[in-house]
Amino acid sequence: MASDPLKSSKPASDSASAGVSSTDPLSSTSPASATPAVKESWMRRRILNGNRLHKWLIVVLALGCVGLYGFHVVATHQLEEEIAAERATLATQANLAVEDQMQASLRVAGLGLSWAATQAMQREDLTSIDAHTARMVKEGPVTLIAVLDSDGVVRVATNKKLEGKAGATAFAGAPLTATDLTVWESGAEMTVVAPLEFTLGTAVLVYDRPSIDRAALGLPPADTDTDTDTAAAE
Repeated sequence: MASDPLKSSKPASDSASAGVSSTDPLSSTSPASATPAVKESWMRRRILNGNRLHKWLIVVLALGCVGLYGFHVVATHQLEEEIAAERATLATQANLAVEDQMQASLRVAGLGLSWAATQAMQREDLTSIDAHTARMVKEGPVTLIAVLDSDGVVRVATNKKLEGKAGATAFAGAPLTATDLTVWESGAEMTVVAPLEFTLGTAVLVYDRPSIDRAALGLPPADTDTDTDTAAAE
């Protein structure tokens, strides 16, 4: 009986294919399996390099923020100093303007008082100005008005306790012998010394300077221990 050639060759081919499949080491590794490993290595390097870049960017941004903050602090401090200096300058100028206006007003009041006192001394009737001086003290910031004779004795005063006393005692430190109208400052008080005509005596007016909040205006504290004399020709 003849054998079938197809049947006899099939096991051989199967065994051959089996042998090839069992002995070929490349048959178990496909090209597709190598691609993920390459991609994984590339992505890892990318991530690591990216992290370094991010760190440098964060450092640069942090340094930039610190620099901007420092610049802001310095600029703000300089601006505050400039504003404070300008404010102090304006306050000083305003204070000087008020002082000049105040002294000018006191000189005018002193001239009027000197004229009225001269007329009263010539008539030997000092009581005629007594009511007017009392009203001036009552209505305004003037605290005291007095008229001294040529001997320097207080003849009439709004403070009756001073009448008959020596002017040097009643107004210690004031330039009572000044030949021109003088505004003498002593602390919060401003004293106007107005010589009478014909050397008949002297009129004295004491003005209480209004209080000024120098700290609020940015001004230095006033030196209350220093007296200044301001003289002006009539």
